[in-house]
This record gives sequence, structure tokens and C-alpha cells, in this order.
Amino acid sequence: MARIDAEKFKTAIWAPGAVTAGVDITLPSYFADIAELIGAVLWDVATGATIAETTLTVDPYDGSTPASAHITMNDSNTLDCGSNTTDKHLLLIAYRAV
Repeated sequence: MARIDAEKFKTAIWAPGAVTAGVDITLPSYFADIAELIGAVLWDVATGATIAETTLTVDPYDGSTPASAHITMNDSNTLDCGSNTTDKHLLLIAYRAV
């Protein structure tokens, strides 16, 4: 049976602000650095009582801008989202910490 080290698996939720697709999104320093990006969800909270949710596909980093609704991990604290974000978005990621 595989052993899961619960201390290494983390979630982070924050508002990245207005970021154009393909521009780096920095993980806030109060979160542990990323070793492996497992999943991500982008929430648009501008719609009032209804929250629009987009599950982002995690792609390996290849230096290019990810496709819309895709995300990559550039390094241990930098992500690259293929969708524009606004000040009304929250980004949730699940990851294995360094």
C-alpha cells in the first residue's frame, strides 16, 4: 500500500488580481513552495450569488502560454494561467509542497 505524507499535500486559495493570460502569477509567500501542481480551479465571484467555476487543466511547463482554461507551474512559486484573471477571481490550487 502506498503511503501518503499528509504534511506535503496542500491547498492554497488567493486572489491573483488582474493578470493577462501568459503572465506569471506568483504564489503568495505565506504558502509553502510547490513541488508538483496537482489541480487548479478558477472562481469568478463577480457574478453575485452564483460563482462561476472553471476547472483548469494542469499542463507540463514548456515555456509557452498555456491554452485557455489550462495552467502550468513555472517554478516552485510561479504559475502561468492560460486564462485572464480579474480582481474578481479566486485561484485555488492543490499541490505537493517542497
